[in-house]
Amino acid sequence: MNNIIQERRLLEEIESPFVCNLRFAFHDDENLFMVLDLMLGGDLRFHLDRLGGLKEEVVKFYVAEMAIALQDLHDAGIV
Repeated sequence: MNNIIQERRLLEEIESPFVCNLRFAFHDDENLFMVLDLMLGGDLRFHLDRLGGLKEEVVKFYVAEMAIALQDLHDAGIV
């Protein structure tokens, strides 16, 4: 329970195009509902399964996006 509350608080603090942002959250007696950005296009596993691998240029692009996301998290004092 504490981990979920902490995750919600952290998601409320960050606004980044490279992080799935929390837009709204609410709860009832049993559940916490978090409304996050819609991320179309599938996850990395989907693309690896579909393509069988990625070209070096594509990997460099994804790694650069992750580096920017980590920098945004660092700037926010999260990481």
